[in-house]
Amino acid sequence: MCVFSAKIRSVSSTNIFARLFNGEQYLAYEMKLSSPQDVAMILPLPVDHTKGAKVSFIDLSGYPNFFADLEECFEELMLGSAAASMAVPSASLAVIKVGSFDASIVPSIADFSRLDQRFRLPSEIWQDLPDYRDYAFAVFKLRAGEIRIHPMALKFTSRFTDKIFFPTLHIHDGKVDAQAEFDHQLVVQGIGEGSEQWKKAFRPVADVMDFAHALQVAQLRDILDREQELFRYTIRGQQTNQDTFVSI
Repeated sequence: MCVFSAKIRSVSSTNIFARLFNGEQYLAYEMKLSSPQDVAMILPLPVDHTKGAKVSFIDLSGYPNFFADLEECFEELMLGSAAASMAVPSASLAVIKVGSFDASIVPSIADFSRLDQRFRLPSEIWQDLPDYRDYAFAVFKLRAGEIRIHPMALKFTSRFTDKIFFPTLHIHDGKVDAQAEFDHQLVVQGIGEGSEQWKKAFRPVADVMDFAHALQVAQLRDILDREQELFRYTIRGQQTNQDTFVSI
């Protein structure tokens, strides 16, 4: 689910990376956004409440080319050519500085009332989305204008052990439409050979990604596995408006 708290002009060129490891799912998210006002992007997280529903933000501001480098792994070679953990609940939700943007963790739908009014959704939206009644949410507060910010990233204890979750359901205009316009590249590690729609990278992560630089961003070494193969799934055009799952 890619949800915005107010109407935006457009969102495009969305890149999402995901990996599940030892019960924790990692997500990294990047997009181009045009908004006439400050707006919050809300990502639902299928947390495991039996394990404390832990959520941590990861600061990737030191590696703004994360997705550009991932993209290189899918280019066929031609000859000659800081984490911040979930805060204890209080009267208002903690605002955490993560690189160039502010973020908050919302433990449940009821806790949206503890956010600034500008960054909430109408309560009736959630009535149309019963599957998310026991999700937690990551809220990224973004500035008005034409922006492409550094990748947003986090990890959470996932309730799923056999599949990886990608937040791709759209709410861009205050309502849940049956169909939505997609412009997404989904990248994953840890799914074996994958299905026909998931295309394997030509080059291994260790040959492309800047792990020497990544030593300055310790959590990146958790997000990516140097040995696992990458797979990519491209979704474009009008599609069923829903989140995406891939089996592992």
